[in-house]
Amino acid sequence: MHHSAKGSRDASTVAHVKALQSVITFLLLYVIFFISLLVEISFPSGHSFVLILRTHKLKQASCSVLRWLRCRSKDVRTLIHFRDHGEYS
Repeated sequence: MHHSAKGSRDASTVAHVKALQSVITFLLLYVIFFISLLVEISFPSGHSFVLILRTHKLKQASCSVLRWLRCRSKDVRTLIHFRDHGEYS
């Protein structure tokens, strides 16, 4: 049996082209998803940093926590120094 073609594209060619377009679209979306997953694994707290830096109250709160942590680390270093050098009473 011989299929009659209309012009240069018959129904089979059109179906194959659409299927190929679907596969390429799927692969492209999969690659984009995979790259975004790698970025999220590499920088897991990136979204948190964006939220903190863009929100005034969160920025103030994070600065306050960082100051408190810095102060506490100085206290701990002082205690360790006194303990190691016998100056601790």
